[in-house]
Amino acid sequence: MVGEPTAEGLSIYDLLLGLAFGDARVAFAMKDLVEDRVRNEVVDGTPLLIAASAGTYTGAAYQRTLDGDTLTFAVALHVGSRQRRGDRRRT
Repeated sequence: MVGEPTAEGLSIYDLLLGLAFGDARVAFAMKDLVEDRVRNEVVDGTPLLIAASAGTYTGAAYQRTLDGDTLTFAVALHVGSRQRRGDRRRT
């Protein structure tokens, strides 16, 4: 049947972000990535940031290590439509 659910509740029409990294092959459902916005994943032993944009329905993967440290990312929620210069914070 056309559109019948496949593995993990996906349909044949769902968009995926696929990664080939090292010996690993993984795919992420765009609908889930757009909802989460960022994910901290480990693929083939390498920490990765998977980021997605709801506006363009695109995604990208980045290594999330810096000088041997593993970084963890999260979505920052802003109150209001504008962010003042003094409100910027580094973590």
